[in-house]
Amino acid sequence: MSKHFAAGLVMGVPLAIAGLVFGIPGMAGAIAAITLVALIRRLLMLLAGGLIALGGTWLILLGRQAWLCAQPGQLCGGTPTDMIPWLVFSAAIVLSGVVAAGFALNRAARPG
Repeated sequence: MSKHFAAGLVMGVPLAIAGLVFGIPGMAGAIAAITLVALIRRLLMLLAGGLIALGGTWLILLGRQAWLCAQPGQLCGGTPTDMIPWLVFSAAIVLSGVVAAGFALNRAARPG
């Protein structure tokens, strides 16, 4: 694992939690922060690690909440199907991080 990928993972988890705390503006801010830092530093592996951590954290936390709300007798104020768009969005963030990692590894493997 590269140090830039690990730095992205370390940066992504707290930003993911802050994104959930502050709602949609927080989520947009977390994605923008990771992308901006990665683009300024021109580090594709940092972007990959950050996006995987960000989306993975959201997927775990939101998925757990959807599962808990699906249990009988829970008063969650909604149904688990209310979470499906957010789970899909989180999975898309993880997938974009995997694609970015693939591009970074491909770029590193090319000579010159």
